Amino acid sequence: MGVLLFAKPEGIPDDKRQVMDDYIAQVKATLNSAEDIQTRFKLAVDEMQRVFQPISTWVPHMMGGMLSMALLNKVMSNHVDDDTLAALGQGLAGNVTTEMGLAVGDITDAARASRELMNHLNQTELDAKTRLAEASALAGGPEFLQMWGDFLETYGVRGPSEIDLSRQRWYEDPSSLLQMIVGGLTHSTQGKHREEYERLAVENEKAAHKIVDAAYQGGLGFIRGPLVRRLTRVSSNLMPLREHHKFLMIRFLGLVKPIILDVGQLLHEEGRLALPDDIWFLTIPEILNAFESPTELSTSLLQTLVNERRADHERYREMTPPRVVTSEGEIPIPKLDGGDAHAGALVGTPVSAGIVEGIAKVVLNPSQEALNPGEILVAPFTDPGWTPLFVNAAGLITEVGGLMTHGSVVAREYGIPAVVGVMDATKQIQTGDRVRVHGDAGYVEFLDVDVNTDAEAETS
Repeated sequence: MGVLLFAKPEGIPDDKRQVMDDYIAQVKATLNSAEDIQTRFKLAVDEMQRVFQPISTWVPHMMGGMLSMALLNKVMSNHVDDDTLAALGQGLAGNVTTEMGLAVGDITDAARASRELMNHLNQTELDAKTRLAEASALAGGPEFLQMWGDFLETYGVRGPSEIDLSRQRWYEDPSSLLQMIVGGLTHSTQGKHREEYERLAVENEKAAHKIVDAAYQGGLGFIRGPLVRRLTRVSSNLMPLREHHKFLMIRFLGLVKPIILDVGQLLHEEGRLALPDDIWFLTIPEILNAFESPTELSTSLLQTLVNERRADHERYREMTPPRVVTSEGEIPIPKLDGGDAHAGALVGTPVSAGIVEGIAKVVLNPSQEALNPGEILVAPFTDPGWTPLFVNAAGLITEVGGLMTHGSVVAREYGIPAVVGVMDATKQIQTGDRVRVHGDAGYVEFLDVDVNTDAEAETS
């Protein structure tokens, strides 16, 4: 309650970002001090037990921010409209994921400054690494590559499906990142991302003033007003912390991954693994045991475990997991309340207010797809590796997610309507379909009128 009611909230996200930076620097120094691969791996395992210590320093502040927003919605729901309350979650300073999206826009602007460089990067028949390697000889290339390098220094450990340590990061495979930049070159304008962010920040400030003014009205205004003023201050300053813990975890894993790859290479060279990548199918205790008691975990047993798990992995990839499994093993079938949804509408969970119509773009892999301005992003899920796509998105539809999952949070911050938990959305919606996203009611409506017919009607 001290954070919620008394502590000074200003500057906390930046302070905790410094805590994060200091911790990562300390871990990096510790791991680099190891004399061999085995010792480095053991040190990494030890550090895994301590990774939540720095996170614990900002959890109370993060919870204070979330609680303040929840209380504001409860206290003020009958005094201001939902759009005004939703605007409090937009244009916030200090969110590491938002800052990453803005940085991608800055790199795109750097590429846009040179027509020669734009044309080169648009040669999608060339792989990403080739285009980047050849960019230095072009007009604007050195400046672009400097910004690119600075970005990877900070965010290169991120990427699509980044929570899976075996998946490649942007510093390993920049394809998805470059694809997003190319999409921005084709379908956006210089500085648009910064202008949009500033617009949302202004809307946030206006909403805060409107909410506080409304709070002072009425018979209990002298009590409600000061409380709401405090809650708006806390939420605006502390809600950006919600992405800090994930960013620290990903940065930590970015230090650990090369060590695991080195262990895989070592075991492969010793003839204990058929492939270095087989390391991903062993547990940490098994790897430690392979080092400390090599006779107990024989080469044949090690490879047998790997082969069985790799086969299971391939089999599981073809399955569709249930939405919910109870602790008793039951699989309930949820019945979502579509409210006033029209017949044929797809029902999900409303997570970002507003209603928007547009052309759907189904994206299964952000390294292969770009989003045009005004299109509605339809995806199985999103994580921070997808964030740059939100710059052009007019709306969001995902198959999985909840109120506080990544796509929902970013959608609210970008001010775009979103519905998540839409069963088989990427199969039921086709790229090119015209849809209406009801971010308030929680459903997606197919529009029967063809886009071309619309355009012809408007011009006739």
